[in-house]
Amino acid sequence: MKNLFTSILIACFSISYGQTMSTFESLRLTKADTFWNGNDLSGGMLNGNAFFSNSFDTTWKSWSGFAASNVIDVSTKGFGNQYACFPGSGANFTSTYSVMYLSGTVKMTSPTIVSGFYVTNATYSALSMRDGDQYAKKFGGTDGSEKDFFGLVINGYGAKGNSRDTVYLADFRTPDKYILDHWKYIEIDWMGQLDSIEFSFVSSDTGQFGINTPQYACFDNFNAPKPVTSAMWPNEANFDQYALGRDKFANGMDADGGFLFDNSYFVNDYNPSWDSWTGWAVSSITDTATRGFANQYSTIPGMGAKGSSNYMVGYKLASVLLRHDSSEFPNVQDIYGGAYVANSTYAYHAMKEGSQFNKKFGGDSGNDPDFLVLKVSGVDFHGNSLDTLAHYLADFRYTDNSKDYISASWDSIPLSSLLSDRNAVRLDFWIEGSDTGQYGLNTPAYFCLDNFFKGMTSSIKKPIAAKWNIYPNPASERLYIDSEQPIQTLSVYNLMGEEVKVRKLGLKSFDVSHLNTGNYIVRAQFIDGSTTSRKLVVK
Repeated sequence: MKNLFTSILIACFSISYGQTMSTFESLRLTKADTFWNGNDLSGGMLNGNAFFSNSFDTTWKSWSGFAASNVIDVSTKGFGNQYACFPGSGANFTSTYSVMYLSGTVKMTSPTIVSGFYVTNATYSALSMRDGDQYAKKFGGTDGSEKDFFGLVINGYGAKGNSRDTVYLADFRTPDKYILDHWKYIEIDWMGQLDSIEFSFVSSDTGQFGINTPQYACFDNFNAPKPVTSAMWPNEANFDQYALGRDKFANGMDADGGFLFDNSYFVNDYNPSWDSWTGWAVSSITDTATRGFANQYSTIPGMGAKGSSNYMVGYKLASVLLRHDSSEFPNVQDIYGGAYVANSTYAYHAMKEGSQFNKKFGGDSGNDPDFLVLKVSGVDFHGNSLDTLAHYLADFRYTDNSKDYISASWDSIPLSSLLSDRNAVRLDFWIEGSDTGQYGLNTPAYFCLDNFFKGMTSSIKKPIAAKWNIYPNPASERLYIDSEQPIQTLSVYNLMGEEVKVRKLGLKSFDVSHLNTGNYIVRAQFIDGSTTSRKLVVK
């Protein structure tokens, strides 16, 4: 573990638009359901542009400060379960997070305005406060009336001097008694530029030796952007904002953990020992001719979608983290749009001609039913798995071989169904295919992505005075509108956000027979300026 955490002390990227976020995912623990507590005497861990201090006592085998963990135990009580967080996973239902014990210091690599971070209770602390134990009291006492509290004290040090705040991880002083059981976003950008931040605890349950409540808290996504509650959630990720230059790539070697583009964090896992990576890389490579692994950062169209310079290259499991907060999470009503995807040059030529590692698609006869498919899924705010969407980048399963194809263009894919009404906090992209062997997929598991949520518009649900509906739904010929309040404009969008039909005031029905089979959004704007939408299925 010493080599892992010391070799990771590499420079962070600094570009005009972005910020670096500490997700702790790149701190590769030796196995699942385990932890690192500083026993390598490295003194802490650098993740993103922040160093998280750690102190390990070799005599007592004890520690304080920050540890890294992927422990999932949310039920075992006591000190033996000190490395688990109460929600059972990271802030976006990812694996790794940080646990702090007693107190800890976060030192920035350079003065930084820290947007905020996610925090929650450790399982040890939460169960102790809920039930009591031999050292600490049950919060609220026997009858629940006692005014207990447990708080995380934040001291920020920077150009403005010392800024202080306290965030309560449990509070029984108000009618809304709680012990925090989810990841909560804490905004601290008001502290200004910070050189370091010190964390400690305060509690109502104290004794001869200080605080009785187990002094643990869990952190994730340090310096994450604040959740958005306006109609601009989520915005399009504009990859051209990354100052890359022509025919260059960034594979994570100088940006620990990923790439932040407005609302979306594209996770990267770079291994400096092997100079290898998984997840996402940013590229502007235009080489569409060179075959093989050396050209792994190129897209077969030769540039980004619609002529843009930069695009993302995904390899193996590539996750996108979306910002969220339980108390402010927007109930998204209208989300249109998705992304554009394409084959990488490496995968395209491997499928077209074959190589020493993978087969030529279709085989020598052209009749082999080969395919390569990009799949997209994720989890919602409650941890539920989302539906899995599939987009074929190559398909040779047709009886008529003339229909077989390997895509050489940017293709649009709708992602709306994964976000609308499901409140996704993470999206996962990965490749599957027909050519597999002893070690899994033989076809290079690369793909390219651009214009993430291009053309998307959204709004937050709010009370609408007018009641309205559309019928029949599904519809095949004519759609009828029933509304208590006059509709000024009625627009129909496909799931890529493209307006396919508009009708004005006074409309009672319209023809949909010319629309392709599929899902649409019908959006009504009323004369008072309010808007709302309905989903439409055309069959």
